[in-house]
Amino acid sequence: MATAFLLALLAASLQLTSESSSVLSFVGPFLSNALIGFAGVFVGALCLPRLHRVSGAVVLFVLGVSFEILFFTTLPGPHAGFPRGVLATGPGGLLAVGLHYWRRRANNSVQPTATRSTAGGA
Repeated sequence: MATAFLLALLAASLQLTSESSSVLSFVGPFLSNALIGFAGVFVGALCLPRLHRVSGAVVLFVLGVSFEILFFTTLPGPHAGFPRGVLATGPGGLLAVGLHYWRRRANNSVQPTATRSTAGGA
């Protein structure tokens, strides 16, 4: 919610509207949904212990996308059907999963070195 609000404030301050640009009418909602997917999965997984962050990010991604699909396909009226927002929210969530995986691999490749302190100096 906060991300979408900040994006809307930025667009309003720059006077960017979908009427001023046909590209913006597609890119704006896509980036907004992708940022929401990324922020939800990334920050949600940060709440977990480091050992479980990658698997937690995958679970959050699957829960978020499946909730969005189930919620919008069961709506009555003209809004029912496959939600197009999933096509943007999904890649944002996948990017967060990939980032957590990359961070885990980077942390595993660094081996801690034990330093010995010499008593009595030379």
